[in-house]
Amino acid sequence: MLDALESAALQDDPSEKTNLCTFVVVGAGPTGVEFATELDDHIRKDLASIYPAEVAALKIVLISSTNDLFSSYDKKISDFTKLVLNQSRVEVRLGVRVVEVRKDAIVCLDKKTKEKFLKPSFLTLWSTRVKLGLLL
Repeated sequence: MLDALESAALQDDPSEKTNLCTFVVVGAGPTGVEFATELDDHIRKDLASIYPAEVAALKIVLISSTNDLFSSYDKKISDFTKLVLNQSRVEVRLGVRVVEVRKDAIVCLDKKTKEKFLKPSFLTLWSTRVKLGLLL
């Protein structure tokens, strides 16, 4: 994260600065939601005075394959969490599956429209549960 901010500080191109300051959290369970919000809070509160232009360009994106946050919890918890996240600066993308992780981006599939799109990501944190299937 600090490497991204340092690298972005050397950039004059606003789009490249934004790409370097885009962090993606895959998985909207308790770990993913907490990490995304804590990372956003830490950077905006603790590093804004050191990296003001970079913090202004910062994007933290939380991606969920399901259409809810905390999908294994009660729907009321998910709905409340959505309200809280809507008041934050964390961008929430629901119903999106990550199909490929690259060095500087992730390839996503919108499950509803079936469209693939590229999301820049200097740092990608994977926090999904693992499902094991049986091979027959």
